[in-house]
Amino acid sequence: MLCVAHLEEFDGVNLPTALQTVARLRGDSSDARMVPLLSAVEGRLPQFTAQALANTAWALAKLAIWPEPLLDALTCAAVPRMSEFNASQLAKTSWAFAKLGFCNAPLMQGVARASETQLLAEFDSQGLANLVWSFATLQWEDRPLLDVIAARSSFVVENFSSQGLAN
Repeated sequence: MLCVAHLEEFDGVNLPTALQTVARLRGDSSDARMVPLLSAVEGRLPQFTAQALANTAWALAKLAIWPEPLLDALTCAAVPRMSEFNASQLAKTSWAFAKLGFCNAPLMQGVARASETQLLAEFDSQGLANLVWSFATLQWEDRPLLDVIAARSSFVVENFSSQGLAN
């Protein structure tokens, strides 16, 4: 990984992009070179945008990496900024944490409130399916969110794939 030699030059855009690229290329999460990349990501999480935070969560899930200190730091960075997340970022973040089996109450509550209060109208069928799947997988019940999802689903049900309906 060429990026390891230049980590100090990377900012809140470059770091999540590098991690996401490694995940897309199906990098080896046991590669020792991942340690400095993950450390740099953890140290700069406060600089990340909502998109960068969501992409980081997605990359960690794709790589099946779940160091608890990094996930804790990621939730600490994301929760106060949930209102900045768009529908896709909320769905991606909740999917990633569910994929990792990491349930964090403030994160799930933040995703639920942001989803129901301002963004649910933006969710497409895939986003709704991912959101519902993540909450079900983590066994996190949020009745107000489920009520809003049920109402929104009636408008997008014709756009669900068979997989989306099964989820």
